[in-house]
Amino acid sequence: MAPRMNQKQTPDVDVSAAIEIWNAGVEAVDAEELVRDAISIRSDSLVVAGETYDLRQLKTIVVIGFGKCSGAMAAGFESAVKELRGVELSGLVIVPEGQNATSERVTTVIGRSRASNFPTETVVERTRQMLEMITGVDEDALIVAMVSGGGSALLERPLVPLKDLIALSQSLSRCGAPIESLNTVRRALSSVKAGGLARYVLEHSRASMVGLIISDVIGDALGMVASGPTVISAESITERRIAAREIITKFELQDAHRWIYNWLDQEVESLPPPDSVARIKNHLIANNSTAVDAARRKAADLGFLSGPIGNKSVGAIDANRDVNEVAEDWVELAMKVIGDRVSADCAGTISAGQATAFVAGGEPTVVLCDSPGRGGRNLQLTALVLLKLSERGVEPRLPIAFVSGATDGEDGSATVAGACFDSEMLRNVLRTSALRGGLQKAVLTNDCDAFFQRHGGRVSPPAVLTNVCDLHVMLIGGLAKET
Repeated sequence: MAPRMNQKQTPDVDVSAAIEIWNAGVEAVDAEELVRDAISIRSDSLVVAGETYDLRQLKTIVVIGFGKCSGAMAAGFESAVKELRGVELSGLVIVPEGQNATSERVTTVIGRSRASNFPTETVVERTRQMLEMITGVDEDALIVAMVSGGGSALLERPLVPLKDLIALSQSLSRCGAPIESLNTVRRALSSVKAGGLARYVLEHSRASMVGLIISDVIGDALGMVASGPTVISAESITERRIAAREIITKFELQDAHRWIYNWLDQEVESLPPPDSVARIKNHLIANNSTAVDAARRKAADLGFLSGPIGNKSVGAIDANRDVNEVAEDWVELAMKVIGDRVSADCAGTISAGQATAFVAGGEPTVVLCDSPGRGGRNLQLTALVLLKLSERGVEPRLPIAFVSGATDGEDGSATVAGACFDSEMLRNVLRTSALRGGLQKAVLTNDCDAFFQRHGGRVSPPAVLTNVCDLHVMLIGGLAKET
């Protein structure tokens, strides 16, 4: 696609350009397409993410899945093997409401409602059915597991009462615990997480299993994606329980959840090393970096100089921290460029007269107020960046646009992916005290979706199904040199 340019050969700096870049990042991690591309069929073999399985010995393929885009992943697999003859295909995937995908031979079921990322009795029952489907499967079968973010709430065989597990998870979420902390606790309270599903396959079947994983965890620790059900953990049960207690203590929840806290301290026998671990394979097929890189390529195609550039102090945003800190970093970056105060190490590479795109990915954490409104990480981040820029009291000399959105299309309790703003909205907030006051209230009450619904700037969910954390884009304009 040719770059969109104005008459002075400068890319347009507006919300539509920012969303176009954001969408390009998300489309690069289309779950259905990623899985389809990971499968190939040769004359006598099936290749799954580089693993080769002899079709002369393969009679059955069982697809299982759990996660926000596992339905799309299953659809991609079914599409890739539709010409396969002599192999029976069946399966079960558990997805959240609104993330369904069409498969003819793999059953897709809804495990939880939209914007409620905790396990349900339905999830527990569907997990039981999935395990029953695996039980007794022979060595002429292949189990293909579709694993994606959100799977922690969509595959569950709890070791404690489900209501207690949910209550603790909700408390951690309200405290702003990052996903790694939440999953550390979940791994200690479940028999299917932390490699529990893989152990079940080894102990109750003779089949091989290959896990295809789309990561929503920065750093791509596969044992943390969906709490790692297909990844056999090197930790002992005791080590997992100690780690969970440390998380509970860190967030000062030991009194509120005393029963579970004490239960985690009980002595327990370690599980013996599993046999035939060679039957279990796992492959990462996409992550947040895949989306970030694609978004940067699109920005370059549109004529933007793409950050980060030079020293990491300019344009490198660590989005995996408290949302207030992340917002402050975005504002500081904007002020450096808008204020033409770029560090010397970038001299000659970036200037206030060059249209630039900065792209980052990750998941900020949000500590909720006592009675939060409607919103999520991305709505909160966008509102904070807008508010903090307005509090500087300086109207931008250069056009600016910002978008932050969840690649899975679910931003907390909102039904949108996130939010965006441009120079016009920033000027309105600067000039209108009532509007600025409304924005401040939205931030304090975690009710940012209502603000953007009222004043514009909500970002619709993407057209594709995926889940690789969040994606943020900031555009800052200026007149490029004429050629």
